[in-house]
Amino acid sequence: MVDKIIRCCVITFLAIASPAAPAADFDVAAIEHDRVVKAADSFLVEAPVTVTASHCPRSTGGLHDFYSEGDYWWPNPADPAGPYVQRDGMTNPDNFVEHRRAMVRMSIHVATLTAAWRLTRDRKYAGHAIDHLRAWFVDPTTRMNPTSNSPRRSRASAPAAASASSTPSTSSKSRAPPNCFSKTTCSPARISRQRASGSPITSPG
Repeated sequence: MVDKIIRCCVITFLAIASPAAPAADFDVAAIEHDRVVKAADSFLVEAPVTVTASHCPRSTGGLHDFYSEGDYWWPNPADPAGPYVQRDGMTNPDNFVEHRRAMVRMSIHVATLTAAWRLTRDRKYAGHAIDHLRAWFVDPTTRMNPTSNSPRRSRASAPAAASASSTPSTSSKSRAPPNCFSKTTCSPARISRQRASGSPITSPG
C-alpha cells in the first residue's frame, strides 16, 4: 500500500514538473471548427426571441421588462392562500422562466455565431449575431429595458399578490417582496420595515 502511494506521488510530481507541450500542438480552432460551424449554421435560420415574446401577469413591469421567478418556491399545502414556501432543489414547473430561457438562448446563439465568424470570416455569422443584439438592446419594438426594477420574485407571498399594478399593497401577504437586486429595493430602511411588518426577506432563489 505504501509503495502504491509513493508511486502515485512520484508520477504526480513528474507530471507537474514536466514542461508543457508547445501551444502549437493544441489547436483549439481546428478541433472545434466543424462543431461550431455546424451549430452556427443551424442558428442562422432561427430568429431572435426577446422578452417581448412573452409576459407574466404577475410581473409588475411592462412588456419590455425582464422578469423571472425563483425556482424553488411552492404553494404551502397548509395555507394555500398564504405565502409560498421554499423547497430546496425542487423546481416549481409553474414558475415563469420564459425570459430567462430567452436570455440563455440569445447568449448561446450570439457566442456560437461570433465564434463561427472568427473561424471562417464569413460575414453571415456576424450579421446574424448582430441581429440578436439589435433585437435585444436597440430595436424599440423588441428590446429589453435596461433596468432591474422588477427582475425576479421569489413568490414568497400568495399567487394573487403580484399583480400587474405598480402600486404596492400594505398587506404583508398581498405582495411578493422583491429580491435584493438594488439598494432601493433592499435598503436597510426597507429591510427594517419588512421585518417590522412580518414580511419575509428573501435572497435570490
